[in-house]
Amino acid sequence: MKINFETPITGIDGKSIKVKSGEEESIFTLREVAVNALLVETQESAKLDGKEKVKRFRMADRIFGCKEPITFSAEDIVLLKDQIAKTYGTLVTARAWEILDSEKEPEK
Repeated sequence: MKINFETPITGIDGKSIKVKSGEEESIFTLREVAVNALLVETQESAKLDGKEKVKRFRMADRIFGCKEPITFSAEDIVLLKDQIAKTYGTLVTARAWEILDSEKEPEK
């Protein structure tokens, strides 16, 4: 499935959420959500073996560096959705899942 990680995360009002880093303000995108969710250290992720941690890092690195939509397997999308749900609250999880689900390739 091709995913556009530059898609903004919107609030309940439908407007793009903005985040501030120092003096700079930017739009909160699926890129930040996905990278943070894959790299966050939790009690659960602390128990993962090195192979799984490297897999998550490589996914995050690929997402962080992408300038256009990229393709991920259905299995990787499930992992990403699971990690987002464990990392973020209801609004961000719902918006991220909407984007990830809407990017599914149409059935033929």
